[in-house]
Amino acid sequence: MWARQLEESLFEICCIPFVVYDMALGDIVEASPSDHYTVLRTTRHSGRYTFRAYFGDTDHPAQAIYEQLTEAGALLEWSSPSLLAIDSADAAHAIFIAEFLGERASHGQLVYEKGFSEPLT
Repeated sequence: MWARQLEESLFEICCIPFVVYDMALGDIVEASPSDHYTVLRTTRHSGRYTFRAYFGDTDHPAQAIYEQLTEAGALLEWSSPSLLAIDSADAAHAIFIAEFLGERASHGQLVYEKGFSEPLT
């Protein structure tokens, strides 16, 4: 995972996390100091939210959804041609993104998950 070192054991997350939960772009995390850092805890949440969309078993072109999400202000990163990480700027934007992804999922265009455990309000 890409991160910028701020202090010996503090890092700012500089990517949209694909495989971890409750961590988002811009979060500040504490990591164990070693050659292979391990995140111990998040010390400051950025207020951003992460989603992941999988297009593997759909006929809908992922590029069209990518473009719609970009137009809606989401930041996006591909892990593979079928897996997209989605970043929303705040809770209100995350609610919009969740509704957008839910609608696409109900039409069989993708499968998605949220990368956070707290409820959106």
